[in-house]
Amino acid sequence: MKVRLVAFLLPFFVFLPVFPGGAVTVTPVYDPEERNANPPTGFWDETPLTQEQKDEIGPSGNDAETLGEARRNALEHAFGLIEAKLGGNIDITVDVKFTDELDSTPPDITLASARPCLFQSSLLPREQTLYPSALAKAIRPNDERLRGSDGPCGGRDIAIQFNNDSDNVPFYYGFDEIPADARRFEFVSVVLHEIFHGLGFFELVQEDGSWSTITGTDRSGMPVEVTLPSIYDEQLYSEADQDFIHNLRQSRRAAAIVSEDGLSWYGRTSAGCSYGRLVGERDKSDDGLAPDGKPLLHAPGPLSPSGGYQDGTSVSHFHVSVNPDDILEPRFPVATRDMTLALALLKDMGWQINDPNIPASCASGPPDSNPGPVPPPDPDPVQPVSPSSAGGSGGCALASDGDFRSEKIFTHLLLMLSVLTSGVFGGRRREKRRA
Repeated sequence: MKVRLVAFLLPFFVFLPVFPGGAVTVTPVYDPEERNANPPTGFWDETPLTQEQKDEIGPSGNDAETLGEARRNALEHAFGLIEAKLGGNIDITVDVKFTDELDSTPPDITLASARPCLFQSSLLPREQTLYPSALAKAIRPNDERLRGSDGPCGGRDIAIQFNNDSDNVPFYYGFDEIPADARRFEFVSVVLHEIFHGLGFFELVQEDGSWSTITGTDRSGMPVEVTLPSIYDEQLYSEADQDFIHNLRQSRRAAAIVSEDGLSWYGRTSAGCSYGRLVGERDKSDDGLAPDGKPLLHAPGPLSPSGGYQDGTSVSHFHVSVNPDDILEPRFPVATRDMTLALALLKDMGWQINDPNIPASCASGPPDSNPGPVPPPDPDPVQPVSPSSAGGSGGCALASDGDFRSEKIFTHLLLMLSVLTSGVFGGRRREKRRA
């Protein structure tokens, strides 16, 4: 049975219509409950900045007068950095808020979490694959059914939450980079990291090697179950098995994602070309690469300092040995905003990338200005999930012409930015583990 799916993993408060423009834009949607609170909170916190704080972030370009304004300025600066790297003609809409619900107990702290809208359809090159809705729009930018409030998830593509515990999570809101041991976390870098998760760095393979199962009802009200990999999953490679993990039996997939240095990225969206491998070989040391140059991914095993699989961190980040560092490593602070390798992986997934460090094409394959074959128009437009059908917090809303819910996928796709404290909070340097 073919079912078209969209999924969003957060309760939404507002959304904006999306219209075609001249370039990629990343539009924040601020939580109105923050603005309407008494006093306002989060991105609208009216706490005045001290003169010392202004002097600290002002030279970087952030001329905010209040804490909320400083947060908004830094967020929108980060969005601008991403906009400059993505080619195409779409708007990416991102719900953002600060929350008290993320773990902030030192030394293990969650700085932020990102949740993408997921979309499956015969509109896309791989019908039996879940795509981030932002990528779906980038692949078919002229398709009205993928834009605006009538598109997947009501036009909302990504949701990001930031830790509101300013005592244990001291964000720095300047636009510049600061030393990794400065006892604060660069908010701009955290935003960049989380946006990449929403653009495609998410996996549906679970700890036991199975794919997450989405359950719900189809357009006629009949129950259905959909078990599919994401476009990210489809390019994960097991070095031990010398095969893509989606081709393996479940037990071998489970072994690959805890293999320490045996899980790699082998881009396959563009025929005969892996931009990730090409850029990895060119820019990274052998420590972070497979023997043939494929970038290694985070797959901590039972004997690693983390004690094995880390839900929300394993698989969806680069290996900790990738050198020089990349923005998508599973630890923070990372002393870089280098996103070249992360952009190469996005290109493998089908994104158009505007970056002089990313080759226009690979020697082993054709240019991918067209990320894949475009199927004929779908005769049955996808219907979005309305806020009323999306359910309360902690749930997951999906839809083709019906509504779907899945607590299991909600938990699994909470992509966390793990913290290695390195003395920042007095704890020893180790990777975050979630119970």
